[in-house]
Amino acid sequence: MRPCLPALSLLGLSLLAAPLPANAAPPVVPAHAMHDMPAMASAPASRALPAATVAVTDAWVRWLPAGLPMGGYFSLRNLGKQPLQLIGAASPGYRMVMLHESTDRGGMERMMHVDQVSIAPGQSVHFAPGGYHLMLMHAASTVKPGTRVRIDLQFKGHAPYPVEFTVQPADAH
Repeated sequence: MRPCLPALSLLGLSLLAAPLPANAAPPVVPAHAMHDMPAMASAPASRALPAATVAVTDAWVRWLPAGLPMGGYFSLRNLGKQPLQLIGAASPGYRMVMLHESTDRGGMERMMHVDQVSIAPGQSVHFAPGGYHLMLMHAASTVKPGTRVRIDLQFKGHAPYPVEFTVQPADAH
């Protein structure tokens, strides 16, 4: 090991551990970065997703008390001629947003992180309780039913696609 490598490693770790200034926005973290998977640091330049390519409807967040993680649900339709890959999401209202899927295996309900959700041309994917959903964690401010939350959907090769979600009571759906 070279003598300067440990010093550089410690310097790098100290920079990572440094707190953000109070007025700094939290960094956008790819949905899978918190699951020991490589982040997409060298992603190609992204382009805006044409509005005529995707339709997002019924966007809502299930409210839970006491700062618990909340689920984000919506329907997504690919109106374009090319497949779309939803690879993550981010929100200025939450420190972390991840793609998850709930499954039932042998009577045991499991929730797992997913790297991407593919949507074929002309097809729809429904993010609903018991299936695909967004996991919203660490709200930046108090969230209550009726609050509107912006969530930026991240499609592979495209700029973030902003969607307004409405927070609804847990028993609304």
